[in-house]
Amino acid sequence: MNFLCGLILIGVDFNEVSAFVILEKLLGDYGGLASIYDGKLSKLFSLSDHVYSWLLQSEPELEELVSNHGVPLTTLFAGPLMACFSNVFEKPETPLFVLDRLILQKDHALVNIIKHVYRSMKFELLKYRPRPANASVNEVSVSADGGHLQAYLARLIYLDAW
Repeated sequence: MNFLCGLILIGVDFNEVSAFVILEKLLGDYGGLASIYDGKLSKLFSLSDHVYSWLLQSEPELEELVSNHGVPLTTLFAGPLMACFSNVFEKPETPLFVLDRLILQKDHALVNIIKHVYRSMKFELLKYRPRPANASVNEVSVSADGGHLQAYLARLIYLDAW
C-alpha cells in the first residue's frame, strides 16, 4: 500500500489532505480496494481469477503456456495490482496514468491493463513454448524454462509492452 500512497501523494502535489481523501475513497465503498490489502488478499485472488478465466476463454494458448510452466499468476499479479504498476516503472508518469484510470474505472482498470498487455505481447510470450523436436532452426524460441517465463511476466512484459 506504500506504493499506492506515495503515488497518490505525487499525483496531488504532496497535498496530504487530498491524498488521504483519495486513498479513503479508493479503499472505501467507492473503489472497494481495501480487500486487496487485507490479510486474506481476497480481492487480489478474485482479480487474478478473473484474468485467469479470461485467459481460458480468450487466450487458450497463453493459458496453456502459463499452466505448463507452473507460473503462479496470483503471485505475479500481486505487485502490479497492489502497487498500481509503480513497482514496475522507474519514473512515476506511467503509474500516474494508471492511478487516473484506477480512480475512474476502479479495479477494472488494473485488470484491463493486464489483459491488454498479455494480448499485445502474445507473440513474445509464445516464444517461451518448448520447441518441438520437428521445429525448424529458424523458429524463434527463448527458453522453455518456467523460471525465465516467470521472470519475464513479473516485470519485463510490462516494460516491453510500454
